[in-house]
Amino acid sequence: AIDGRKDGQLVYYERPNVGGVKESRVLLASLPDAATVRDMLLYILPAKAEVRKTREIYRFQGVQVHLDVVAGLGKFLELEKVLGDESEREEARKYLESLRAYFQIPDEDLMASSYSDFFESD
Repeated sequence: AIDGRKDGQLVYYERPNVGGVKESRVLLASLPDAATVRDMLLYILPAKAEVRKTREIYRFQGVQVHLDVVAGLGKFLELEKVLGDESEREEARKYLESLRAYFQIPDEDLMASSYSDFFESD
């Protein structure tokens, strides 16, 4: 829960496990009672992993800047640009790469997988 709120979001990501700028398909559903939906899903489906994180979100020139602190993993920066349509794809990729250069993020610091991949049970 966020600050004692009952509502929340169910978020589904579909993206390749590669480093660098990548395209993601994201589906969002607003939930008036997030805890109940979570409990129902855990009852029906096995949990692959549990990720506990705090996230600060900032907006800068059309880009969402996510500052994440993930329990057991550390601190992370994610840059996200939502595309209005296909014609924006290449320009958005170049812009995100320029921000990566500005923040001096080397290739070896790019994550190819999701946080949950680090916590999966065998």
